Parts: sequence; structure tokens; C-alpha cells
Amino acid sequence: MGGFLLQKFRPGGEKRPAVVFPRPLWYNGPEKQKGRWTLDCFDIAVLGGGAAGLFAALSAAHGAAEAGRRLKIAVLEKNPRVGKKLLATGNGRCNLTNRHAAAARYHGDAAPAAPVLERFPPEKAVEAFRSLGLICRELEGGRVYPYSLQASSVLNILRRNLESCGIETFCGFPVEKIEKAGGLFVLRSGGKAVRARRAIAATGGKACPQSGSDGDG
Repeated sequence: MGGFLLQKFRPGGEKRPAVVFPRPLWYNGPEKQKGRWTLDCFDIAVLGGGAAGLFAALSAAHGAAEAGRRLKIAVLEKNPRVGKKLLATGNGRCNLTNRHAAAARYHGDAAPAAPVLERFPPEKAVEAFRSLGLICRELEGGRVYPYSLQASSVLNILRRNLESCGIETFCGFPVEKIEKAGGLFVLRSGGKAVRARRAIAATGGKACPQSGSDGDG
């Protein structure tokens, strides 16, 4: 099967051993002639290409890399592109977090927010974005934005990191059915299917139906 070659160089100029990563394998059975295809198995399939889904995919890839492993990860998104709602956040400026975020400031049901903010406070959110290469700035009221004040900067950084981690994105792929076969998740969309050992649901809520976040997950 085909693959692509990654030849690394040491600081002194000498070459490191090449590493070959396989390309996706496609089945050539009768289904392909009918306009259907099935991808070979991924380690993880993330359902949803919004901010949460992209961060989930990157977190899994980075965690595996720290352990000396490489995971094959796919992001399945029903929209024509990932991060559609992200581009609209903060009136197009993408408010990343707020320095003063605390459970006491939630006036509805604060109980679910408390453990989330305890495990992932605003400082960690800012550091997470910085680790991806995004420069942030803090404005009035503790609001944190990308330095460019453009949501597109955030999406571009996320997409570049997806590419550098070898994470594959499949847009126009609304998951219509999930099956379990042979110990694998089979995620189907029309005549297409992706198989994965693990699946992460990051399909969003009902906050912005016009962006595709309509709660259908």
C-alpha cells in the first residue's frame, strides 16, 4: 500500500531514520463501484468538527505522542467545513474564555459548571491555545481573544495543528447510524462508512441551529 515518507534531520544536518506513515486504505469491492466506500480502521473517530471536537482530537493525538505512540484519528463533520460556529463566536472575534470565570458567577444551575472550571480554569484554556501557537490578548472585563481579534485566526491554528498531527477530517459526513461490529464502531453516512476502535461524541447543543449546531447529535 502507498504511504508518505517523513525524513527528519538532526540539528547537525545528519538524517534521522525515515518513518513511513500509511495512507488510508480503501476497499475495492463491489460497494466502491456503487459509489460507496469504507475507510480502514481508525483508532479514534470524533463526531463533530466544532471547537470541542477539534480539541478532543488534538488532545488525544498529543497525549499519545507524549507516550511515544501515534494514533490514527478522524474527525467527522456534517457541514462542508469544520469550525463553522467558531467563526461566529464573539461577534467574529472569538472570545476564548474569561479570566474571571467562576461557578459563583453562573446564575442558573451552577453545579455542573463547578467541576469543569476546577479542572479546566481560564488559565489552562489560555495556555492550551498558546501551546497550539495562538497569541492571545485580554480586553475589558477579563475577556480573552486571539491577538488578531479575528475568529479565523483560531480556526486556522486548529486546522494547522490537525494537519501536523496527521488527523483526517471528513466534511459533509453527517453520521446517521452507529453500529458495533467485530469490536469496532461503524459510523455510517449514506453509502459511506468509517470504522474506529473508539468514538467521541462532540456534536454540540442547540445554541446556533443556523451553524449546524441544532442538537441532532
